[in-house]
Amino acid sequence: DGTAVMAGGIWAPPAAPEEFSFEAHRLPAAPLFAALGLPPAEGIAEADLDWKAGREPPLTGRLTLLDARWGDFPFDSVDTRISGTPGRSFRMTSLKLARGTDLSARGTGELIMFPEQSLRLEVAVERLVLRYLKPLGILDDSDSTASGKISVSGTPDEPRLDGTLTCTPGTVKPRIGFSSLYLTEGQLAFTGSKATLSAALNDITGASIMVNGTAEMKKLVPSSFTLALSVPQPAKIDALPALFNGSARGTVRFEGTPEAPLLRGEVTLENGQLRTPQAPKKGAKDSL
Repeated sequence: DGTAVMAGGIWAPPAAPEEFSFEAHRLPAAPLFAALGLPPAEGIAEADLDWKAGREPPLTGRLTLLDARWGDFPFDSVDTRISGTPGRSFRMTSLKLARGTDLSARGTGELIMFPEQSLRLEVAVERLVLRYLKPLGILDDSDSTASGKISVSGTPDEPRLDGTLTCTPGTVKPRIGFSSLYLTEGQLAFTGSKATLSAALNDITGASIMVNGTAEMKKLVPSSFTLALSVPQPAKIDALPALFNGSARGTVRFEGTPEAPLLRGEVTLENGQLRTPQAPKKGAKDSL
C-alpha cells in the first residue's frame, strides 16, 4: 500500500531513547497519533521527526496528515512544523491547510494535552471557495471566495472560533428557487460556537435579495441553523422544477439542522405560470 517507515537511534531500554529519528510515508495516522499522545485522527500520515533527550523540547520535526476530515469537511493535507513533548504539549511554528483550489490557510498555534487539553491557533484563511460549504446543505455551488483571520481556542473536541471572513463578488447556486444568484457582498463572522452570515445578492434581472443567518457550531460544523432570505421586489424564480416559472417576492426561512432543514415563510408569486408536477414513474425515487 506504499507504507514505508525508517527509524534509528541510540536507545537502552527500558529508559527513554537518548536519540531517535523517525521517518514515515503513507502510514495510517491513528497509531502514530496515539504514540505521540495526540487526539485521534483519520487519514494518512507523513512524518519526519527527531528526538533528543535533554533538549527542550525533546521532539522536533514535520508532521503531515493527508486525506483528512474534520466533521463533514475534507482536507487534502494538514502540514505542520512541530516541537514538543509527546503526551504533554506541542507548538506548531507553521501550519498549512489545503483542499484542492477550494481552501488554502496558514497559521501557528499550540496544543496542550496535559494536565488539561487546550488548543490555540491563529489562522489566516487565504482562500475559501464557498462551494466548500456544500456539506452544510445551504447551497449547491459557488465561485465566490472568502478570506480573513480566525482564532481557534478551546479543545480539539470543542473548538471555538473568533474572527471574520469577507466574501468577494461571485455566483451562488442555492438549493432551490434560483438557478444562479450573484453575490455582491457578504461576511461570515464567528464568535465562540456561533456563526453569523450576512450577504447581499442579485438575481438574473438585478432584483435585490438579502440573506441573514446564524448557526450553532459543534466541531466546526453547524449543528443547527436559521437562514432568512428577504426578496422585497419581484425576483425571477427559475429553479422550481415543473412547479412555477415567473417572479416572486416575500421572505422565507430555512431552519433546523443540515440533515433535516425546514422551510417556512410567505411568498407572493407574480407574472408566471403554475404547473402540476408529473406523477413519478413507477418505481422511481422521490426527489426535490
